[in-house]
Amino acid sequence: MKRSFFKKIALSVLALIATLLIGIIVVFSQDNERSALIEYVEEQISSPSFQIRLNGIEGSLSSDVSLQSITIADEEGVWLEITKPRLVWTRSALITGRLLVDTLAAEHIDFIRKPLPEEASPSPESSAFQLPELPVSVVLEKLDLPLVEFGKDVFDLAAKARVEGRFLLDDGSLDLDLLINRTDETQGELKAIVKYESSAKTLALDVELSEPENGILASAFGLPGKPPVSLAIIGDAPISDLDVGMSFDVDNKRILNGIVTLRDVEDGLKANASLSGPIGELLPPSQRALFGENSDVDAELIVLNSGGFQLNSANVSSGAVHLTAAAKTTADGFLSALKIKGGLNSIAGERIVIPSEAGDQTIQSATIDINYNPALQNTWGGTLKVSDFVNSDISFGTIGIDELDTENVIVYP
Repeated sequence: MKRSFFKKIALSVLALIATLLIGIIVVFSQDNERSALIEYVEEQISSPSFQIRLNGIEGSLSSDVSLQSITIADEEGVWLEITKPRLVWTRSALITGRLLVDTLAAEHIDFIRKPLPEEASPSPESSAFQLPELPVSVVLEKLDLPLVEFGKDVFDLAAKARVEGRFLLDDGSLDLDLLINRTDETQGELKAIVKYESSAKTLALDVELSEPENGILASAFGLPGKPPVSLAIIGDAPISDLDVGMSFDVDNKRILNGIVTLRDVEDGLKANASLSGPIGELLPPSQRALFGENSDVDAELIVLNSGGFQLNSANVSSGAVHLTAAAKTTADGFLSALKIKGGLNSIAGERIVIPSEAGDQTIQSATIDINYNPALQNTWGGTLKVSDFVNSDISFGTIGIDELDTENVIVYP
């Protein structure tokens, strides 16, 4: 599933939250201004391929606000519809600097199909996510979505779920408690508790997902046979001394196990990750040899106090895949150093299958060695070589790029 789809799912949640914004705007506006204000909000939260419409305000327009529906459309029409969203909030709490929402609910949310892909990807600056700094604290006491329905096109299966929870964002602290239960014949459950205390700088994570066969997660990631899956992410400590453990099971077998640690160091906050497991089993049988019987990933990264980050090391060892990397950015996020070295080499000497949408293609081996360090030379340097490539259309012995830099590129054969 493409990342752009999940991004649009997240944006769709904003459409429901827009009900809250509409309630606040309308409460403090005159009757003859309401239509113009609603149109303004629609324009601000829409794009050419993401058209949001807010239809039919009902209720007292004070502490209890509802709409007939919210729809989201692209060039092919509506792909998401929210029926009867409702906001119950405490107006007087704004005097004390709190946006207190007693209930945010909707009768029915229908993800009819996948939205069309974006014609062009946004720039890194426009796609970056930042938690907004709000002038008031936000408290959502009750999120109540009794029926969230997914069309078959969304996850390659039809599904129904109930979503409930609560949310608090106050002075840099976050408290989220979310429960999602699948309500059709397949069942399945996601529980997520995330708490960050800004004054003590502590983080608590407790995420658990469990789905039987034909679950949403297995379908979304195209796991062969849509087997049962379970996922757990757990950690609770100060950010400066945090261990987060994680596990991922498929068909009652541990596929990924690992830990991410955070520690305070002189230059900033250091993160170490160590993950291991037979992730090749997530692929169709004909493609599993690429990742072998077990995969190991280790990395060490420092988020620098001065800004930017420094990747001290990253190592991937998985069947035919062997890769090491290191990198560093400037304080404003620009790449200042990069080194990547590795390749694809079959231990048994067998040909390596490279998965592709056009069909399997094979090689005997591949190597990569890339360096970038503007402090020494304001150029890229390195080599890239692929040996004995074969697919249904073409084949060649060896092809590569040697002496790679910005002034001199040699391609062979």
